[in-house]
Amino acid sequence: MNFLNLRTEIKDPATLQALRLLGDRRQEINEAVGTEAAELTRSHLARVALEKHGTANRLGAMPTGHFKDAAESINLAAGDDAAELRISHRGGLTRAVRDVEIKPTGGRQFLTLPVHGLAYGRRVAEVQREIGQRLFRPFRRGAGRVRARALAARATDGGLIFLYALRESVFQDQDRELLPSDEEYSVAAKTGIRHFLARELEATQ
Repeated sequence: MNFLNLRTEIKDPATLQALRLLGDRRQEINEAVGTEAAELTRSHLARVALEKHGTANRLGAMPTGHFKDAAESINLAAGDDAAELRISHRGGLTRAVRDVEIKPTGGRQFLTLPVHGLAYGRRVAEVQREIGQRLFRPFRRGAGRVRARALAARATDGGLIFLYALRESVFQDQDRELLPSDEEYSVAAKTGIRHFLARELEATQ
């Protein structure tokens, strides 16, 4: 499981001056800002979860739901300096903040990329257990004893069913739309501050 940390800070001079008049309430203020930011992020990821199904649709598979899981995983920590959101996710969300190059880990030579609906969102071991046979790298047709960069299973008629492509690495461009925009976070921060000030004003009446 990967984690993505989002940090919100109040930098507007006028807002900072107004908040100083309230005394040492920075943690409460940051918690109010973080609460709005968390709700914005949660709603945004829930919407992304409904829209980002390109690969699943192409392979005729069920979506993995990892953006929905990310939306439900958000944790907020607020201190005197800032509010921080921690989002756990199963890959993909890091692309919201930068380009990503994915390489094999754990001593593996290749990444396994699903090319069949049965393999989508599932590890090789899961697929092997379901079909009751080990996947293998077939020899490339017309290439002598050169193995294809793919994993396949043997069909009942003796043919091959290709389930995964093998790649040494995968590069993914940044997709800033996976998370709310900077402007949306700015609006959420101001909303959080307004709510905080409104509660304080109501408490003094």
